[in-house]
Amino acid sequence: MTLREVLEEFRRRREVAEQEGHMALVDRVYGNILELLEDVPLQESPPRRGPPLPLMNVGETARRLGVDPTWVYRHLKELPFAVRLPGKALRFDPVGLEKFINRHAA
Repeated sequence: MTLREVLEEFRRRREVAEQEGHMALVDRVYGNILELLEDVPLQESPPRRGPPLPLMNVGETARRLGVDPTWVYRHLKELPFAVRLPGKALRFDPVGLEKFINRHAA
């Protein structure tokens, strides 16, 4: 979950607490958390140096994972680095792919 998503979730929870008439304390707690988080920079990771890497196609991604391209299509929902381009074009972020491989290497 990114910091931006955390902020949005706390805003949502604060509104729900307010709408449901929960104690003022709950509203105050979410308000204090939001105040603290508002000052935190939203940049979650250091900027990458150099030009962005080109997106990979299904064949390149399958080769990097050591699987058949049909496996990539069947497991698409499990691959958070997949990018759906306009139309039906499917590409994969190479940085996300490497993170995925590192997480699942154990």
